[in-house]
Amino acid sequence: MTITQLVDRGLALKAEITTRTKELKDIEQKLTAIGLTRQHESLADEDRDGRRWFAKGSELIVPVVFTADLIIGSFAAASPTHLLIEKAAAGKMNSFYTATRTYKNIVGDGKKFRHEALAQLGPVGAPPFVSACLSRDKDGLPKSAIKVGWEEAGKEGAN
Repeated sequence: MTITQLVDRGLALKAEITTRTKELKDIEQKLTAIGLTRQHESLADEDRDGRRWFAKGSELIVPVVFTADLIIGSFAAASPTHLLIEKAAAGKMNSFYTATRTYKNIVGDGKKFRHEALAQLGPVGAPPFVSACLSRDKDGLPKSAIKVGWEEAGKEGAN
């Protein structure tokens, strides 16, 4: 395939995926709504809370599962959720959850991050700081992202 053919086919596929993903989401919402009005069966795993309904197609049957056992994965320290769970845990909180402390980049994208580093640390301090902040692979090489900009495709050529 030529570059033109690859780009044209990629754009067509991207548009089709977007359309079909939306359509599938709509179908799932409709099946869920219908399933809520139907008689349910127990889940295959009897130890799990929830029920299921089988939606019959012309050839295959699709299970629609209504689980009832979603567990909170994380919550803010000292939040109402934290206080409620900690009280209910009866002193066993650390058997179920661990408190973590993490740092999150608040500056934004790499360009803004580098600009802010230069502004705050100067031309001598910024390069080693930015280097320390680079995400690296298992060999210690800086990772980079490669993205084909299907959403940004236009009739104008790139600069």
